[in-house]
Amino acid sequence: MQPSPVVRIFVVFEPSYAFGCLTLLSSLARHASRPVAVDILMRRQYQPAANKVISRLKSEYGERIILRRIIVPPVILEQCEAFEFKAHFIPEILFRLYYFELVAEPCDYAIHLDLDMIVLGDIFSIAQDLSPPALLHAVEDVMTASSRSALPPHMTRYLNSGLLAFDATDRKALVTTLRTAREKVAEIAGTALFLDQDAINIAFHDRTHYLPGKWNFTLGRFEGHPIPADTMVLHATGSRKPWFFRGGHPYSAWYEKEADLLRLSFSERYDFKWMPRRLVKKAKGLLAGYAASLQTQ
Repeated sequence: MQPSPVVRIFVVFEPSYAFGCLTLLSSLARHASRPVAVDILMRRQYQPAANKVISRLKSEYGERIILRRIIVPPVILEQCEAFEFKAHFIPEILFRLYYFELVAEPCDYAIHLDLDMIVLGDIFSIAQDLSPPALLHAVEDVMTASSRSALPPHMTRYLNSGLLAFDATDRKALVTTLRTAREKVAEIAGTALFLDQDAINIAFHDRTHYLPGKWNFTLGRFEGHPIPADTMVLHATGSRKPWFFRGGHPYSAWYEKEADLLRLSFSERYDFKWMPRRLVKKAKGLLAGYAASLQTQ
């Protein structure tokens, strides 16, 4: 009997996604068939917000989930903040491209999960789908017009980067390819909307194995209840999230179930500030557009 592969999970923490982080990691631990190790990448100033999530998970699951804070150093922050991000994206999306620069422990697979996910099954069962061998395993997605303009013409397949299973047995090749992805970020930053995802697609082209869709069931695949019975990971793609109070997200029912299992209070499970944030951002955009129009007159 072959030993189980050594798997580490990593996420990138950001305070406005704290609700999602809590329910993601709760669902991960609750379904895992053995203790799960999770690295949480974050800015140093976000530690207090992350500590609340970590404390709740430790009290709920004990040793079933091993959580470690990974503070992103200033030199990497500076590199991630060097670009202009579009839509709701922020510099944190680039942190995962540096994971293997920050973590030295060996493993067979390192799996990145976005914070807007809910795990519905045993994450370790993904091992049966990590074949044939590839540097990266991910779920295929529809290529948008925005990504099409950022990618080379010969690329016809496209992955969604919400769940990324990196084969870390060839760490040197992996580190080299992630470095290429960071170089691609700089090349396409002026045009790409999905900056990190597009760069990953380019760098790992021909080194990717496409997983069954059950491992990253995005909102675009959702056609109403019920979801496919074999779904393992729900991914609430888009700028509106299930923890937004009265946000009307199609995945809210699954988020609410996880919040119920955690016994979260009304105030502990919802982001009430999302609408004011959105209105302020929209107002700033309108003002910037108006100012630009005045300059051209």
